[in-house]
Amino acid sequence: MKTTTLTFAAIAGLASIVTTNAAVYTWTGALDGDWDKAANWDANGVPVDMDEGVSGLDQKNPDDQIIISGTAPTVNVPTFSGGNAFGGGTSNTPEVDVLLGTLTVSVNTWGGQGLVHRGGNWNSSVGDGDTGNGIAELNYNLVGGTGNGLNRDDNEVMAWTVNADGILNIDNQGATLKMAYSSTRTVGFNLPGGTLNFVKALDLGGHAGNFFDLTTAGASVTAAFGGSFADLPAVNTAIGNKIHFISSTAQPLTAVDNEDGSFTVSVGGSGSGGELRLTITPSTTTAGNYDFEWDSQAGKLYDLVSATSLTTAPDSWDVHDPDGAGGDPAYGDIVSGGTTTSLMNVPGGGDPKRFFAVLEKDQSPLRK
Repeated sequence: MKTTTLTFAAIAGLASIVTTNAAVYTWTGALDGDWDKAANWDANGVPVDMDEGVSGLDQKNPDDQIIISGTAPTVNVPTFSGGNAFGGGTSNTPEVDVLLGTLTVSVNTWGGQGLVHRGGNWNSSVGDGDTGNGIAELNYNLVGGTGNGLNRDDNEVMAWTVNADGILNIDNQGATLKMAYSSTRTVGFNLPGGTLNFVKALDLGGHAGNFFDLTTAGASVTAAFGGSFADLPAVNTAIGNKIHFISSTAQPLTAVDNEDGSFTVSVGGSGSGGELRLTITPSTTTAGNYDFEWDSQAGKLYDLVSATSLTTAPDSWDVHDPDGAGGDPAYGDIVSGGTTTSLMNVPGGGDPKRFFAVLEKDQSPLRK
């Protein structure tokens, strides 16, 4: 069944990350795959570890970045720190930008707190947006954590941008991965066509500031069921409420049960589980009425459904029946008009606020 909801407003206010006085270490791999050899880096050399004798790499400046370009390092790749200097100092998990190739990074979590950062807004990019150059893949393996936070420390924003040529995989060793410790320590993922995979379930802790912004066709988020998204209806509710799975460019989002214990939210979709584009405009003939138009397929039937809130998934809404029982027929079993189907001059129902969706279904076979 296909489902779409009318988007009344897009989520705005995504974080703008500004980097100042930062050291940028660029891996070139000019000599071989050894991280510790200066010849494999640009003029800034091998990234500096501020906490000598402490397990994990900590950058001197919270805004320092490591850019991996070309063939990724394979020898002496350090285990990054998740916040060894918690409670003082400037320790943080360094930003790693992977422009091309694959990099797998292990992160020692602080006190089981996950991929903790400290000091300053934090943003990493995967891919450069040019799919013609090949794919960039960044793998985070969280070591020793219990799933208790991507962003545990400081009232800042931790964010990733995964471009169309990028793949970001986050593997937490705990049963669930808590994205943010509090409403002021949020985590966001901007996905202009990129792919984001969580091996475990997610716990968003009720913090609406955590977001996955899928802005371009091809963007997707996959995670295990559990935590904040126990089942597909819970995922659909999050999409409908536009507080976690959002599209600041008003792209339609689709949730699919992968039938392996995980789900995927993506932009668009087709066939079973796909999403329809629905357009609603005020009727030009009757005040308070509306004209509906949506993408459709020949041979299908459609129900126009509605609700006065987004607390439940659209596939549980009632067929729109503005004058109730005994009045005109409800707007169900609408025969496809081909690639586009329209309903004109439909009463809205008179409520202060009403949400609409279209459900696609197969026609029942004729009985002999």
